[in-house]
Amino acid sequence: MKNIIFLLFLLLISCKQESKLLALPEETPITGIDYTNELYMSYPLSVDIIKDKLLILMHKSDNVLHIVDTDNGLVVNKIGVMGGGPGEFLQPRYLGYDHSNIYLYDLRQKKVRSYKWNAIEKGEDLPKIEGIHQKDKDITILDGQILNGNYFVGNSILGLSKPIVIFDKEMNVVNNVGEIPDSEHENTALTTYGGVIDCYENKFVFAMSSLGYIAYYEQRPDGKSNLLWEHYLEEPMYKGNQLDIKQLKLAFPDIKMTKNYIFCSYFGERLTREKLKTLKPRNILVFDHQGNLLKNLRSKRSLGKFTVSEDEKTIYAATEEPEVAIIRFDISNLLK
Repeated sequence: MKNIIFLLFLLLISCKQESKLLALPEETPITGIDYTNELYMSYPLSVDIIKDKLLILMHKSDNVLHIVDTDNGLVVNKIGVMGGGPGEFLQPRYLGYDHSNIYLYDLRQKKVRSYKWNAIEKGEDLPKIEGIHQKDKDITILDGQILNGNYFVGNSILGLSKPIVIFDKEMNVVNNVGEIPDSEHENTALTTYGGVIDCYENKFVFAMSSLGYIAYYEQRPDGKSNLLWEHYLEEPMYKGNQLDIKQLKLAFPDIKMTKNYIFCSYFGERLTREKLKTLKPRNILVFDHQGNLLKNLRSKRSLGKFTVSEDEKTIYAATEEPEVAIIRFDISNLLK
């Protein structure tokens, strides 16, 4: 009798563990539409939409930023210079737009610079701004966004014990949060805990690259962050104090928040030697702000880095197939 009770107890524990994993809905096919004008570029670091223009951040180009007209796909400006000189960039990252300024972070120089949108859209060169240096130089930020005009939220992969860090506008650390790694695996070298972040008003969402995990937070005026919900698509597995990336599926290369939805590009497969050249993100998972998974969109062509129009009717994505290009997806009838 005791053995039967023990087996039932184990079964209940197993069911409880499995129940917290999020099940993906049936895939909905979507088809990308090409622009008639070809874009000659390498694969971008990020894509965002500002008014009727795409802001594309490059890492292998003479210019840091490419500005593309969303109507016809024409490049209307290229601006910003790679290099170590005044106002130049060594390892640029895009930190978002606050309806007035564009924020760019240099990962190697560890400082953030802000620019007026007009200076980027129509200028001949970026103003040579010194920028604001990150106060704690031991912290390495991989990705981030401007949060509600008051803070920057970033993904820390070195220097802190949790992967999400909140900075004020002077780049002082005000908070450090995150549910993964757990207390048994905490360390300050979070090399496998990288991910992507996006914000809308006073909410932000963090999605991991090496693990199917997404977390949604509310940022308070005092700098503290409240976790509102989280989802796992896969149980975390560890190797020492790092995630066991050989056993886990590749997860989220990009994420975007809009007024009503959260969009995540998604791999959903393990990277093996056989898939080294062919494995690409082809899915976009769509959540609402309450954490409900609404859609599992599937493209035949890759779509890792992307953005979503303000009216939530169009996805603009960078693809690598058959060559690097920006393609559009009409989703106006999919989210009603």
